[in-house]
Amino acid sequence: MFRSLARRVIAATPGFDAVGEAGCGADAVALAAELRPDIVLMDVRMPGLSGIEAGRRILRDGSTQLLVLLSTDVVTLPPDLAATAIHKEQLRPATLRRLWDDAPQPAAESTIARRAEPSSTIATP
Repeated sequence: MFRSLARRVIAATPGFDAVGEAGCGADAVALAAELRPDIVLMDVRMPGLSGIEAGRRILRDGSTQLLVLLSTDVVTLPPDLAATAIHKEQLRPATLRRLWDDAPQPAAESTIARRAEPSSTIATP
């Protein structure tokens, strides 16, 4: 159910394209490394490797610029995880756009260029 909602929200957000989906945390890490999306949307409760641990690995590998963890519960992110957490019901085109627009820009000396239009990976159970 969440994947179809995420696909609809991404499709309704101008400039965003869904570039992949993963059904478990380990697959999300591998897919993010392969596709290197600008944004990763991930359920906190991924099967196998949790969304938090998968997100930690994705960020450590530099596979994305913005990690958004989604949950039906209140989530307290570990202090070492540079991610945004939102309630699944908050996922709307305007929210997705705001999260992207408010995300920190890569440092000027960074070799990673921020794309003018973001792509997204959906990773949910």
